[in-house]
Amino acid sequence: MNDSAEVFLVFFILALTYTCFMAYNALRLFQSRKFVKHWRYAKLIYSFQFVQLFLRSLSFWLVCAYSNDINSDDNIAFTTFSLPDSVIIASFITLFWVMITCTRHSRIDSELSSCGGNKLVKTGFITLIVLIIWLLLEFMLYGLLYLGMLSKNAIALQQIIFCFLSSAIVCSGLIAVQVKYSGLPFKTEQAGKYLKTVIFVTIVWIFGRILHGAFYFISVRNINDSSASNFKEIVKNTKTIILIITDLLVTEIMCYFFILDYSFFRIFSSDFIDELVSSNLILRDDVSMQSMPASDLKDRADHDFGTNQNSILSDLKGKLGELIITTINNSEVVVRKIILTRFNKYVIENLQADIEDIKQLKISNLCVYTGCNIMNNDIELIMPYYPMGSLYNLLHVRQNDLSIPKKLEISIGLAEILSEIHSKKKAHGHLTSYNVLLNNKLEPIITDLGLEHLKKYLGLTGGYCNKSAWSSPEILKDPSNVVTKPTISDDTYSFGMIMWEIFYNTEPFPGFTLTKLRETVVEQGFRPGVNDFHPIEVAELIKSCWNKDPDNRPDFELIVKSLQVTLRTLD
Repeated sequence: MNDSAEVFLVFFILALTYTCFMAYNALRLFQSRKFVKHWRYAKLIYSFQFVQLFLRSLSFWLVCAYSNDINSDDNIAFTTFSLPDSVIIASFITLFWVMITCTRHSRIDSELSSCGGNKLVKTGFITLIVLIIWLLLEFMLYGLLYLGMLSKNAIALQQIIFCFLSSAIVCSGLIAVQVKYSGLPFKTEQAGKYLKTVIFVTIVWIFGRILHGAFYFISVRNINDSSASNFKEIVKNTKTIILIITDLLVTEIMCYFFILDYSFFRIFSSDFIDELVSSNLILRDDVSMQSMPASDLKDRADHDFGTNQNSILSDLKGKLGELIITTINNSEVVVRKIILTRFNKYVIENLQADIEDIKQLKISNLCVYTGCNIMNNDIELIMPYYPMGSLYNLLHVRQNDLSIPKKLEISIGLAEILSEIHSKKKAHGHLTSYNVLLNNKLEPIITDLGLEHLKKYLGLTGGYCNKSAWSSPEILKDPSNVVTKPTISDDTYSFGMIMWEIFYNTEPFPGFTLTKLRETVVEQGFRPGVNDFHPIEVAELIKSCWNKDPDNRPDFELIVKSLQVTLRTLD
């Protein structure tokens, strides 16, 4: 095959490929009229991409027709080949804006969070301004080129620099935005999938721009080192042909493919509105989820079984709903009624999984939910009823005078449950005397473990807060209202506070707000006093649980053994 035939074949295949992609892009551009309102600017990606594909196709068809006559020093030829690189950077900048917008719209009520939804919107507008400035800059540079005031090498160099610079900026922005929004759950499972698709495409483009910058640099250097006067001579060697094909296929065609793919394109036809749960009844073992309001639950119990009148145990602002005592199947149960400000499919989808996850731990004296009723915006979680109530109620409401051995037995029982929880790679994170219940033998039962998705959602939308005077300094230091990543050391600190409460019959830091707790416990390092404490071994154990260094706090296996030794010495 002679040189002319080689040149023609290479560029004919490229021209045909780019023309096909241009036609496909034109179809997507036509279909973009169906984009929802907040995605209307996403059309810019397909608009810029169409222009880029048109210029690439045009340049390759020209090479096929006039490969022997096109001079490599001609400004028109240079513009035809280099201008698409400027346009693809514009598409890249627009994709960055899409990633920011998708992050914001896919998360639950992000505008209510501390992550700063307004700042993210502002970032989007800044991105659009950068896009406009970039396009104006490129027009100005090409104008200077035609006026003879700027060399082609200068334009090529700035395009290479911008390939690397834009990739670094987009990569940094991607990481920063995802880290900032990592604590917010998705509106729906599908919204999460959409965001993952956008992130994947953005990463592909980042690597594409980096590789193109490297390929472009090598190509420019080869051309400058060559004495070639036309494109036939420039691409007559195999290495150059391979470099061109690899560059275009990997850094452009592959990027176009993911933008044009339906899995990406369909995102812009979605407004991420929550959908209702389609099923009315889901059963798994003895955990049931039903679409039934609390009033219907009571009516059914009254009619079929006979029930005592419901009584409200708690209705506290900032707590996890209200607790109502009722009777089902001749057994008293507690219904935790939670009213959502808006129905959210993501939370409901994960609720049963969270309940089942705790149930599968099979830990003795761990209170688990036996059912969940859902109707409209109401969630009712059903759990066993313990007439003795909470440890807090025993100590501060009923003010029972417990003996030292009984206090130790309660502490040991609580430590044993926590030890078992930790052995299952779980941590409670917001343990207090409120969520330690007692059976008729005054044996402790831990409740409120798990339900992370529901708690996180309520923290964002319903004012729920599970941080308290029992929380560790590490948890209090975090600005959010909800514990998101509890650790074993957090439970150790809380256990030490409960032990102090048991032996002193005093509530820790009563009446302190969360702000005051952060100031007192975190900034000033205050802890309740343990002077004149008996037995002394318990005082030392409490102090070790409050160690400033979380890594130096004892684990619960050691705590159990220490308390058991102390109890035996009293016998």
